[in-house]
Amino acid sequence: MENNKIIASILIVAVLNLMLTLFLIMELRTSESHDKKSITYGGVDQGEVKHITDMLVEKYNEGDGLAIYNMFDDKVKVKMDTPQLFSVLNKLKATIGTISLYSFSHSQKVGEDPEGDIYNIFYDFKSEGAIYTKGTIKVTVIDKDNENYRLYGFFMNGQDMAN
Repeated sequence: MENNKIIASILIVAVLNLMLTLFLIMELRTSESHDKKSITYGGVDQGEVKHITDMLVEKYNEGDGLAIYNMFDDKVKVKMDTPQLFSVLNKLKATIGTISLYSFSHSQKVGEDPEGDIYNIFYDFKSEGAIYTKGTIKVTVIDKDNENYRLYGFFMNGQDMAN
């Protein structure tokens, strides 16, 4: 008799779990059909920003400062000194090394500009070949016209030192 109650309870929980899963799947499909953007985190189109971050990390790992410079919004380029950017990138590479893995942490809206909203997107990373073995990346973007994200800035911070 006691075993039957336990089995019944397990079946009820399993059915409720299945119903909840189906409900969530239907909700996701409904929201995707109404919104042409990809998944958003804190108002940021994760697909668009991931593309920028992927390229930033790739060019950083390659040591291609000119390509990183060209990723910046024109408003930022006007104020940027390229030799200084290249110097900072070299120092980062010496202390952080090569980023081998990174993943999204969170994002937040930090301001508004006449051209669009400004967001910080945070990633945790692992690195190799230098002093630090992991840390965080903050990528700052401007959302122009709700579809055209441009790099506004970035910051890398090493957290754990290699032994």
